[in-house]
Amino acid sequence: MASVHLALNDSTGRGAWPISEIDIALPCEIASFPVGDDTWVISAGEGYAPPRWARAKGRDDTYYLAAGPSVADARAWSTTPGAPTTGLARPLYYLVGATDGLHFVFKVYHGAPGGKQLADDLVEAITGKTAPVAVYDSRGNAASLFLLTQSRRTSWIYQPERLAGDRLAILYGPDGVFFFPAPGESTILRGSDLQCDPRYGAYELFRLGVLNPEDNALDLACFYSNDENSLSIFSSYLPDASDDRRFFASLLKQSQDEDGVTARLPGFPTGPREILQAGRAWVDKSRLGQGIWLMRRGDYIYEIRITFEVAGTTEALDAVRAFALSTEPEPEPDAR
Repeated sequence: MASVHLALNDSTGRGAWPISEIDIALPCEIASFPVGDDTWVISAGEGYAPPRWARAKGRDDTYYLAAGPSVADARAWSTTPGAPTTGLARPLYYLVGATDGLHFVFKVYHGAPGGKQLADDLVEAITGKTAPVAVYDSRGNAASLFLLTQSRRTSWIYQPERLAGDRLAILYGPDGVFFFPAPGESTILRGSDLQCDPRYGAYELFRLGVLNPEDNALDLACFYSNDENSLSIFSSYLPDASDDRRFFASLLKQSQDEDGVTARLPGFPTGPREILQAGRAWVDKSRLGQGIWLMRRGDYIYEIRITFEVAGTTEALDAVRAFALSTEPEPEPDAR
């Protein structure tokens, strides 16, 4: 995965390459091809831009060809933190589809592909006939494999010190540093030891997130989805529990002020003696259901956020209930 990182990372640290370079490149169209109602144009680049890219009018995604070092050279680089990369030869090429800051790797070539092969492979990727083998999060400098490994470690974060403020590293599997594989395809979070199961109710785990990598401010997340609905679970290191009540109330008010409230929805009993200490559900101004609940577990706050179609309120609440119950310790066995 180090080769993917070296091929796709933005050395400026902005996480905008190569889209920023493609947007300002002078037109150099070399071929075009139809896919359904869209006409895709392949262009050539030079300098800091990728050697080839393809775009279609009205589409938000961009496909491009990137060059990277050999696996052996990349592995050697990864064992020497801070080692320069300018002298590495780039014999590997990657066919990548970029959307929303995520870069999905569809093909790996040992040498630059010819024009016909590139066009054929682009069609296969665009139409979904080729599944991605890896993904790179350009803002979080995180690479993930969509393949099983013997260790079950399938993700890596490079330069985690860059994670701060609004930066978030997106992972699609455990990395062995912040997320650890657990039995039953579950994932254990560093610090809190929170277990994120592969599903809660109708919501399935589809990616993980690192918001803050520092142990004294550790902030990790599990993201779930159900069609267009989403469930997010955050584990944040906040050891001072003296102001929990005010903190919870402030967070709930801020969330409702941002989304707007047009109606209240049924929720759960909350309070100091309940599993969920605070929370509520409501319909926002865009007619979507919103919910946020909070609980303290030791030095950590667990925050559950969910967005859903109002017609799916029952299954949304079922998913939240399933997670909340999973955080309760197992009852002690009867010693009699």
